[in-house]
Amino acid sequence: MLKNVTIFRALFNAGTLHRLKTGKINKSFSITQPKTYISTSKYSNKIISFYDTALLSKFAKKPIKNITSSHLLSFGVKPITENKLLEYTRFCQTELPVRLAKRVVAFQNLPFIVGTNPHIFEVYRLYYEGFERLRMSKPVNTLEEQKKYSDLLLQIIQSLSQVIPSVAQGMLEASRYMKKETTKKFLDDLIWSRIGLRVIGEHQVSLSKQYDEQIQGIAQSANKKSVKNAINSFNEMDWNGSINTNLKIAKLLEQSCLFVQNMCELHYGTSHCLSKNKSITPQFIIDGDLETEFSYIPSHIEYMSLEILKNAFRASAEYAIKSQGSSSSQNNLYNLGFSDHTSCESSIEPIKLTITKGHGTVCIRIRDHGGGINAETSNSIFDYSYSTYHKKDDDNEGTLSLLSNLAVNNHGGGPIAGLGFGLPMTKLYAEYFGGSLDLFSIPAYGCDIFLKLPCIDKSLGDIQI
Repeated sequence: MLKNVTIFRALFNAGTLHRLKTGKINKSFSITQPKTYISTSKYSNKIISFYDTALLSKFAKKPIKNITSSHLLSFGVKPITENKLLEYTRFCQTELPVRLAKRVVAFQNLPFIVGTNPHIFEVYRLYYEGFERLRMSKPVNTLEEQKKYSDLLLQIIQSLSQVIPSVAQGMLEASRYMKKETTKKFLDDLIWSRIGLRVIGEHQVSLSKQYDEQIQGIAQSANKKSVKNAINSFNEMDWNGSINTNLKIAKLLEQSCLFVQNMCELHYGTSHCLSKNKSITPQFIIDGDLETEFSYIPSHIEYMSLEILKNAFRASAEYAIKSQGSSSSQNNLYNLGFSDHTSCESSIEPIKLTITKGHGTVCIRIRDHGGGINAETSNSIFDYSYSTYHKKDDDNEGTLSLLSNLAVNNHGGGPIAGLGFGLPMTKLYAEYFGGSLDLFSIPAYGCDIFLKLPCIDKSLGDIQI
């Protein structure tokens, strides 16, 4: 493809001219020449073209060196040693540029008109700059060099933390130019790779921080006995890099429920009936094995639970509104409040979360009473850009959509209301370490979602990252 760029551009321009003359062109879609980006980073002052491939191809052609989950955990065994920390950092130095290069090439291989979409190009730019900065970092041989690399890596992780909304918007705008199957393949690969990049990168940043805390604790100890106590205390910590080895799942789910409940309250408002004083926002119940602790990456569960709960709360609230029957009261609800005469004949059943723990696995069932999903819809719920969320006011995106996108900052992806990426991404997150996500619907009643997750410990075996 890259060898035919000049020919492609000529054909593309000729086709564009013909469509302009005949009027067969979508004027709302901006067609531009390949953009360039002048990097402001101190690591590079070159102009980045969409088709720059010289050094990039060299890295992209290298094979990915997967690391197993057990090997990943071995670097964080307490006490963390200098040799282990430096060894893992060197692995990151050699591996992460290769993975980033492969993603950049994947963007370059998109159809030309898709690649020039401003949202897609912005994500490409971020990946390219991340690749350049990591490629140009000096080899790590000392703890001081490791610290500088860890700081750089954190900056790049943060710069790439919000790319999914841009990708979603770009793919939505350019959907006519790619087949559904091609789009799915590109997005699956992008998100799967992104999860791996974040797991490896965030593990290094966390190990670096934990090593510093370990050294500081020992340095503050005044005698041999207190040094020994400091080491023992550090050994009992609940973290191995980015993995919480004693994650209290019920507490985390409660926090997610409260967050989504507040989103729902802001979006739909409350109904204060003269006789019953009820809220349109569903309550929630968490039961089952409430004392369950297991080893997992908290941010992954935060993302998955937020996305599932957002759908459950929204479906329950809107089904209750629909059941109450009055179109005028529905309009009032979408404007963030009931009118005084709103009826409260139907109550909203709470969202129910049940935790069960098996051998090396945890299963979370999330049950709602949101009316279920019909057969036609159920075949599409895991498709990208498919969403049952519809804005009621084109001039006001609504608080649910706003806060959903703000959540991207805190949860490494965040639930994205209305763009149709939530459930497909949640499924990939669940499957990354060998888990699963299954949905069962009873029309006119509700849905059960089963999220099954393995414990990330030595028993997980050779799951490749």
